[in-house]
Amino acid sequence: MPFVPNQVVSVSEGDTVEHFFKQFVEFRNWGWNATTVSCIGTLIFGWIFGWGLWQQIRKIRDLDSGKSIPIEMNAYFAYHFFAFSVYGMRIGSLSIILNGVFGFLFWRIYRDAADKPDREGKTKWEYLFVMLPLAMTIMPNPKVFMALMFISSSVFLIQAPLDIRRKRDSGSVEPKMVGCFIASACFWTVFSACIREWPLFAANVFGIMVMVYTLGLWVEYSRPQLPSQAKTHGTS
Repeated sequence: MPFVPNQVVSVSEGDTVEHFFKQFVEFRNWGWNATTVSCIGTLIFGWIFGWGLWQQIRKIRDLDSGKSIPIEMNAYFAYHFFAFSVYGMRIGSLSIILNGVFGFLFWRIYRDAADKPDREGKTKWEYLFVMLPLAMTIMPNPKVFMALMFISSSVFLIQAPLDIRRKRDSGSVEPKMVGCFIASACFWTVFSACIREWPLFAANVFGIMVMVYTLGLWVEYSRPQLPSQAKTHGTS
């Protein structure tokens, strides 16, 4: 091959785009397989989950009440999802990166509910939670830190049914949001198993169980109570 001075090797725009998407596990394994199907499902049901979160925001505003809305849980999940997005960048998962935007909706639920007169205001834990995405950025082993985050998320998630059970009132809890959470978590369970993210898998299985229990409590305490039931609840 003859030598050509100042030869320039051109890279087409298509190659650049392909190289960008090949950074993500979803596109490296693209095809008719469980990984691709579950990836598409998580994106679809993820946005359904986002719609459910928006319905929760609307209900808090319509009722002008934050009753039975777990303040600390929503504050935690706001920054948990921001850290989740950083985690997606570090392991190369586009689905995880995109789902991190739901942190903004959790933050809105937290702020709206905390500002209502029937709640105690913002949580002091928020100043600690803000460190989660920062820690995820600098931690040498993001998978270990993500596992620790999922363990802590389980502690805060259980507040959802406990708040309803303690108050014996479904308050401003939006069942559409709970249902969308369950549907989205089912797909995330499949997707995390396909990409072998076991901490994410375990967290979603636990989340499904907690939210099914929350939905059951919502059904129980949303029904009109008989006077005898109200009296029993009042004395218990």
